[in-house]
Amino acid sequence: MFDYEVLRFIWWVLVGVLLIGFAVTDGFDMGVGILVRIIGKNRYRAPGDDQLHRPALGR
Repeated sequence: MFDYEVLRFIWWVLVGVLLIGFAVTDGFDMGVGILVRIIGKNRYRAPGDDQLHRPALGR
């Protein structure tokens, strides 16, 4: 079917594609997490919103 060298090449290509995909999606996730802290300020919150969520968080 396939000889060892071809299978080895396919395996390393697959590993490389998976690692690149992980790096891209992890970078997107970390970038969104950083932007949420900057963009997601208290612009759209009602004055008493914080007090409503604290009992649910156990504080």
